Amino acid sequence: MKNPYIRGVFLPDVGTTLAPKNMTNPTLFRIVTAGVCAALWACSGSSSRTEADSTRVETEGFSFNFSKGAKLDGATGAKTRYNGFSIESVYIVDSTDTPMDDNRISLDNTFAIVYEGIDGYTLENGNAFPGLSLQVTDAAGGYILNEPDLFGGSTDGYDPGAAAVLRGTVTTGKPMKRGETYHCVMRIFDKRNAESEIVTEMDFTID
Repeated sequence: MKNPYIRGVFLPDVGTTLAPKNMTNPTLFRIVTAGVCAALWACSGSSSRTEADSTRVETEGFSFNFSKGAKLDGATGAKTRYNGFSIESVYIVDSTDTPMDDNRISLDNTFAIVYEGIDGYTLENGNAFPGLSLQVTDAAGGYILNEPDLFGGSTDGYDPGAAAVLRGTVTTGKPMKRGETYHCVMRIFDKRNAESEIVTEMDFTID
């Protein structure tokens, strides 16, 4: 099994690593799907508030899930909004998978945004086709990291059960500086339904 901390997308269910295109920034990211995230159920103690509307319509053997809502992580201030998808939980965790109690992170450390219970993909041949973009900007709006789709190398899709749990990890490092605040935007989207997305925004300060 290859190291899951390399620059790329690690899929433990199939043991495949896909390197994203044109990644030159020293700030790292990681996406993990399926079983590796199972231990994160222990994060359910993270404080959050949820507002959501969800409707399921079933006709002729087809199932369509319409969901729209928002979640707020009171500890970190991270705000998540979603449309088209339904989602059970969003966690902000540190390098030990412990829920963060504020939005401060030391240099050369990591934090992760974890999504669990994602449902509502538009399936093609039984597979889900998630996309995940990640942006980090400084106070002036300049990009530290700008990846439009970390699943861009996939053409065959993924099992919906594996795609139900996604995790994006940011490692702080140069050119970030201590004492400065940065803005992170992580977006999950459905490549087979342009209206379905989950967007989390969070400010974090480097200690």
